[in-house]
Amino acid sequence: MKFRKAAIGAVLVWGLASTPALAGPYYFHKPGVEREAYVEDVTLCRELSDMGESKRTSTPYTPNLYAVAAASLLSGFMNSRNQRNHEQAIERICMADKGYARVSIDKSEFKKIRKLKNDDDRMEALFTVAAAPDAIGEELPE
Repeated sequence: MKFRKAAIGAVLVWGLASTPALAGPYYFHKPGVEREAYVEDVTLCRELSDMGESKRTSTPYTPNLYAVAAASLLSGFMNSRNQRNHEQAIERICMADKGYARVSIDKSEFKKIRKLKNDDDRMEALFTVAAAPDAIGEELPE
């Protein structure tokens, strides 16, 4: 079954926010979920998070071109981070509404899955932990 590459990123996320709940990698877990349902849920939630509105950046006017360049660069970094956090929040809510729990994953396991070359192999590895009877890791707040 083919799926979008973005769906893989949706399932296994490296939280970049400063709050402890989002400080590490996590995955979505739902005991006994069927593979087709899992792929469909992940794809749908990722598509919903991608539909978020893009933020306009505003840079204060100044005749100093260096100040404009510096302000634009910093504004871009902040807006990118805010957009990513917004998309992850939409994704987390969507997956929670579908009955999935957000569970932390060991960093070494996270790296091992991310290093898989084939998208099908990566999705199979993620599905295996997502559908396991017991969550592997600590359940995180939604």
